[in-house]
Amino acid sequence: MRKNIIKLLSLALALVLTMGSQPAFASSKDSLPVGLSLQEGYYNVDGNIIIYINWDAFAEYYYDLAQQGGTSRTPVLNSLIAEGVHFTDMNSGLPSITNPMQTAILSGAWPETTMNPYRYYNPVQDKVIGFARENEAENMAQAMVRQGFRVASVNQFVLESREEANVYHGKKYYDKGCAVGNKQAAYFTSGDNGLDRFDGMIALIKGEPVGTGANRMQLDKLPNFIAGYMDDLDALGHNETAAGYDGVAQATTEQGRRDNVLNRLELLDAKLGELVAACKATGLYDRMTFVLGTDHGMHPFGSQNGGTDDYTVSKLQGIYDIISEHGVKYEYVAAGKVPLSSTQLVIVSAGLQLQFTLKDSTVPQATMDAIMTKIAAQPYVGKVLNKQEIAARGAIADFADYIVSPKAPYHFKPGTSAYKARGQHESQDDTAQKVFALMWGNGLKKGVTYGLPADIIDLIPTAAAAAGVGAPANATGQVLTDALVGGSNPVAP
Repeated sequence: MRKNIIKLLSLALALVLTMGSQPAFASSKDSLPVGLSLQEGYYNVDGNIIIYINWDAFAEYYYDLAQQGGTSRTPVLNSLIAEGVHFTDMNSGLPSITNPMQTAILSGAWPETTMNPYRYYNPVQDKVIGFARENEAENMAQAMVRQGFRVASVNQFVLESREEANVYHGKKYYDKGCAVGNKQAAYFTSGDNGLDRFDGMIALIKGEPVGTGANRMQLDKLPNFIAGYMDDLDALGHNETAAGYDGVAQATTEQGRRDNVLNRLELLDAKLGELVAACKATGLYDRMTFVLGTDHGMHPFGSQNGGTDDYTVSKLQGIYDIISEHGVKYEYVAAGKVPLSSTQLVIVSAGLQLQFTLKDSTVPQATMDAIMTKIAAQPYVGKVLNKQEIAARGAIADFADYIVSPKAPYHFKPGTSAYKARGQHESQDDTAQKVFALMWGNGLKKGVTYGLPADIIDLIPTAAAAAGVGAPANATGQVLTDALVGGSNPVAP
């Protein structure tokens, strides 16, 4: 019953979205409909507006699955695709992990610029170094403030300025552009799930107070840049807690894991429709540029059907055996730890793919070539990258000499634990690398399927160009001009 109601609401919202962007009322105080801000001047905004929405771990295959079965489970997204540009070959980066990729998107630059690789073996320090929210590049919130605009973030944590205890570097202050209590560059926390965070964004659009407790605040003018972050799909995709997530029980099969994700995607889709309706009601919709993107997808791993199969236990021992066959001394080293002096090959991982760094330069290249050739031939290995290929993906110097990524649904978790219907995204598999991305609104074409390869670091520079504002100062991502009004029509290669 609940699902049917949700579908009806979503369809109704989708119909509203297809009725055009022009509101039936002006934005003056006296003519605003019930539910919008009555604050004098709240909608007297100079310049255009960018609204950035991030659904963490929104893999492209999730969207594809949501279109199956005869009735789409994402009617709002589909209506917005008809209004904008759907990127069907959008790619995550290296490593495809939340902190470095969220940072990369909002700065329009890979870790080689932001200097946030998440974790790697540093040969100078002879230690595995870890990172949290570090970013040496300017992000979009900071860029907008620099240009004299107001900004706000609802739970987009990589934009929050605050001091925090970092397990890698101790207590540290992160200056990221938005802060609690700052009306010019506000940071809001709105609930524990994406539905609550959408409510926070909608309240912000309406000029209502946002946040909880002492952090609750009401702005006096609509910001020119609004960011919202929802990690429901990530939590349900990982499927790693026995207690489940937000009332959703942990799945025991891959089909169950996907069902949990798609059910929440349907709810998020309906909330997206509510947000768009609120934006249209402001009278400023034709000045708004929207971005809906993500940081990475989700590589399924572990037993697929609830029992025991070839995917249940890690294939890491097979990798170890190949290295040992060639007489090389390896060591799997955790974050913050130092390898043994006798170690020749350091292996680092966040739990799925493996980073190899040669610590002993006397190991012959022919030996390493033989090791990597045999590893690449294993049926459970998806991709092997060398140092040049890693650098081409925008990784920091010395990130690794080689990367070994499993083929889904295999994994390289340490130990012999049995895993069932799990997901992780530190992978070169398409399930983790191919992600959903959509842009619509001011400055963008309508009803375009963008089939050319693009990267998540291209989204913010493109949105900035569409809105007529400057991108982050250190951005290296491309402006996807074919997505902009006046650009040529993009086609798949």
